[in-house]
Amino acid sequence: MNDFCSARLFHFSRPFWRNFFQRAGQVSLAISLSVAPSLCQEAVRPGVKSPDWRLTRLKQYFRSHRSPLEKVSESFVVAADRYNLDWRLLPSLAVIESGGGKRYRRNNIFGWKSGRARFKSLDQAIDYVASRLAESPMYRGKSISELLRKYNPARPIYAKKVIQIMDSLAPETPLAAAVP
Repeated sequence: MNDFCSARLFHFSRPFWRNFFQRAGQVSLAISLSVAPSLCQEAVRPGVKSPDWRLTRLKQYFRSHRSPLEKVSESFVVAADRYNLDWRLLPSLAVIESGGGKRYRRNNIFGWKSGRARFKSLDQAIDYVASRLAESPMYRGKSISELLRKYNPARPIYAKKVIQIMDSLAPETPLAAAVP
């Protein structure tokens, strides 16, 4: 929900705005303002969840790169939340390791176990890799840079490339600064 809606600047009914601006002769403005209150009412209606901005951003990113991973965007966000990971980490690894899901085998979009791991589905791959990054002593408690150096020690610029993708998804937030 945006600030416009949360501030509840529009406390009048739609007919009020429509009549007010029609009387003033500004029909196009009346139309746009008559829509805004209904959008805000939808956003603040109890029991209605507003879309997760991370999911929206991830789908947008994958779509703009013609990535087939758009269809599993929600799995990335769910796994990040379940394992308390930066939501940008797994998608960024998948972009580097499989070209965003364009080149992979056996549902292994992360190049896990040097590309030898097999997964029943992309959802399983996402959940498994998230669990390992969060729970394995090899990765747990490390900063993103340290985690990425462990993940792929053979390529010195690997961490920098993954972090660039993460930053292109969204700037770093204080909550996303470190992997627990």
